[in-house]
Amino acid sequence: MRSTLWCWLGSLALGLGALTAHGGSLPEPDSSFRAERQEAEQAGAARTWRFPRERLTREEALLSRESAVVVRGVWDSALWAYPRGTDPARAFEDLLSQWNGTSRFRCSGRGCGESAIFAHEVFGVADLYGRDGEQHYGLLTADGGVGALYVSQRGTREVFAQLLWVAASDALPASLPSPLESAAALGPEGRLRLLGEAEVLREWMMAFGEARGASDAGLVLLVHRQGGAEALSLTEALAQRLEAALAPEVVRAYGVGGAIPGRGSEAFEVELWEITP
Repeated sequence: MRSTLWCWLGSLALGLGALTAHGGSLPEPDSSFRAERQEAEQAGAARTWRFPRERLTREEALLSRESAVVVRGVWDSALWAYPRGTDPARAFEDLLSQWNGTSRFRCSGRGCGESAIFAHEVFGVADLYGRDGEQHYGLLTADGGVGALYVSQRGTREVFAQLLWVAASDALPASLPSPLESAAALGPEGRLRLLGEAEVLREWMMAFGEARGASDAGLVLLVHRQGGAEALSLTEALAQRLEAALAPEVVRAYGVGGAIPGRGSEAFEVELWEITP
C-alpha cells in the first residue's frame, strides 16, 4: 500500500514538472465556463515569490519560514476572467484537476485569510481582490518548481483565476529575501522586516552590508522577540551582533524584547529602517 502511494505521488510530481517546467502550457478553463484570458505575464528573468501555506491575515506572515514557501526562478502567469455568476469553487476545481502535483496547502473562503493580501502582496493583481468568503487557493510543488492557483469572486460577482508557475530547483521554505535585492530596493525612508534565527540573521546582515558597500548611513534596526524578561537581553545581544556585522558606525541597532504586542515570535524579528541621518 505504501509503495503504491509513493508511486502515485511520484507520478503526480513528474506530471506537473513535465507540464510546466520546460515551458509547457498552464491549465486552461473548460470551454463551458466561457472564460476569457487576460493579458498574460511572462518573464525570462528570475524573481522571488512568496506563497502562503497557512491562513494569511498579515503581510508579515509572508516572511515566516513556517507560514510561507519562498522560491526564486523564471515564471509564467495567466489570469482568466469568468462571466458574472460563475461558481468560483467549480472554476477552482476545474483548473486544479488539470494541474496535478504534491499539495502543500489548500484553503477556501475565510479559511484562506484576507483576499486583499493575496491580491496585492502575493500575486500583485488588483482584480483578484474580492470577498473573503468567496476565494480558493492551492499551492503545489514538484521537482521542477512550484505552482500556485487562486480563484476569487469580486463584489460585482465577477470571478478571476490566477495561475502561476515558478520553475525553481529549490522549492524549500525560506524566511529571508535576497540580501542583494534588498540592498538595491531599500531606499530613503524605506523599511524591511526579517524573521529568522540569530545566526542566519547575522549572516544575512553581513551579505547585505557587503552589497550596500559604504552606503549604510542612516540604517536603524529594531530586534523583536516575544517572551519574558529574557527576551530583552536576547534581543539586545543580537542587536549588538547585527550592528557589528554591518560595520559602519552610523548603523544603530536596538533590542526591544517583546515590548510591542504582535511583533516577533519564538524566532527573532528584525525591523530594518533607512532614515535620513
